[in-house]
Amino acid sequence: MSLAAILLVLLSAVLLTFRDFQTKKSQDKQVFIWWISFLSLFLFIPFGAYFYWKDGVDPRFLLIPLAAGFVHCAYWIFYSRAYDHGDLSQVFPIIRSTPLLVLLFGTFFLHEQITPIGVVGILLTSLGVYCINLTSLSFRAFLKPFSGLFKDIHIQFAFLALLMTGVYAVVDKIGIGHMNPMTYAAVQCGFATLLFSFYMVAIGKWKLVRTFWKKERSYILSSGFLTAFNYPLTLFAMSLSAVSYVMSFRQVGVVLAVLAGGHLLKEKHFGIRLGASLMIFAGVLLIALA
Repeated sequence: MSLAAILLVLLSAVLLTFRDFQTKKSQDKQVFIWWISFLSLFLFIPFGAYFYWKDGVDPRFLLIPLAAGFVHCAYWIFYSRAYDHGDLSQVFPIIRSTPLLVLLFGTFFLHEQITPIGVVGILLTSLGVYCINLTSLSFRAFLKPFSGLFKDIHIQFAFLALLMTGVYAVVDKIGIGHMNPMTYAAVQCGFATLLFSFYMVAIGKWKLVRTFWKKERSYILSSGFLTAFNYPLTLFAMSLSAVSYVMSFRQVGVVLAVLAGGHLLKEKHFGIRLGASLMIFAGVLLIALA
């Protein structure tokens, strides 16, 4: 990876961790995510319109960010439901452990190369994801996360969000090959926000949007405008490097999430989750160096 790509991804990871921490703290995850997406769209539109006017886009390629918007909406739904039930330091690493999926999808759809070092990094990261659920250092506890996939709803939603992350990462990489990242972000976020608005109406939470704004205005603004830059930073990094490397290196936020969950939210099993997160971090470094 180039130095510019690494710096963009590191900043994106910090912003992403901050967003997840704020989402976990919020009283209503779906309403909070709606406001985040709306504020992001508010920022993206002027830049997206400028680059659309400056560079132009073949209308046929606009179908790509529209498809990504559908996937992102599904991701927001699974992501918010996961945080409704699960700890930050448990849910976040699962959702963000995308290297295996992205490398598989990237190899099949984008023809990216997988090196032996990359394979080792994938296995190490995957092991860390599995161990993040451990409640003790025992063989019985080691087998528990697998059964948790079928019993614990927050783990199920986290893995569904993980799948959506892998899909939209590949779609995003294809999309920014045909238009400026800011134009792509504006179209994708606009469609995703529209779909998520329909979802909010369907689950009976649309009335809470206005109420949440009145009660948490400063909280929404401080979180929304800051974390809105996370997505464009990732897209620009993808334009400089392979999607497999970008999405892998981005997982450095896992360690930050575990620290936030353990120290600030007082979540349980902090030591084990920190150790598992360090395994993920080591795997991520190997993948980034592959």
